[in-house]
Amino acid sequence: MLQLYPIHEFRKSYRLTISHNKRLVARSSSTKVFIHDMNTFETMVELKFSHPAVIKFTKDDNYFLIKGTTGTIGVYSTKDYQLLKKLKTTKSMQQLETEFSLTKDHHTILDVVKINGNQQIVSINMINGKKKALTDFTFKDHAIKFNQLVTKAGVHFFTLDYYDVNTGFLENKLIKIKERNENYLIEIENNLNRFKWDAIVYNHDMDKYLLLCNDALLMIDSGFRYVIKQVDVSKLFSKEELDYLSYISLSENGDFIIVTYSNKVLILDFATLELIYEETFPYACFAEFCNKDKHIIIGTWEKGHLFKTNL
Repeated sequence: MLQLYPIHEFRKSYRLTISHNKRLVARSSSTKVFIHDMNTFETMVELKFSHPAVIKFTKDDNYFLIKGTTGTIGVYSTKDYQLLKKLKTTKSMQQLETEFSLTKDHHTILDVVKINGNQQIVSINMINGKKKALTDFTFKDHAIKFNQLVTKAGVHFFTLDYYDVNTGFLENKLIKIKERNENYLIEIENNLNRFKWDAIVYNHDMDKYLLLCNDALLMIDSGFRYVIKQVDVSKLFSKEELDYLSYISLSENGDFIIVTYSNKVLILDFATLELIYEETFPYACFAEFCNKDKHIIIGTWEKGHLFKTNL
């Protein structure tokens, strides 16, 4: 049975992340990002950044990235935390307040930008700032959202949300971007049964997807053909107990799914969709397994929480 043990409570922390060498934990507030020693929690670095939205260490821990609500990305060297590059919106590519992914070469960002009024996926070299469009979608009123990086498969998942002029409905498609040396192979998953989701994660080991659709968790097969299991979260908790969806992620070992609502954090067993943990966290905005599932980090508008697990 999964157990959580509180280790440390931070002040206001919208987002948290742990370095891959497990030495540092970073967190963001409204105007700063703080980097703490993982053992003593002493503040090692304070970085001023207006409205940071996403913070990440690269896989090799050589760079630290901050993305603000305007879409601007700051790239810092972890040797001295000096700003190396500021990636800003240009006339041809408008950066957005969206999640982004990092490739295995440690210096390329996969992000969503607006080009000629349409959202597209681009690669951005964080060292020289060079951007390259990877998609050219022209659907009416479409939007793109980064979902997940499946490290084992080297695949980045994005959701395409668009209006289908033939059906008259809003539809979802899943975009897979596979790393192939210095190139990318782009595949779009057929969603013939027209599943519509608020969030989606892929379990590589089980070869199944989990969709969150209007507070219902649906496990479906990898071909998007049929529903294997379903749990209606709204039958377990009232709308007032949950409020709105903030974040969803999969544990690194694929055994657990963690769902963050603005009032509550839920952890479910992936294989059975059995609820194994639930706790109220007012104004929660983020929760994630990290450090090979040895830790769970939870960010809220009031506090940040670091837990150790028994995994």
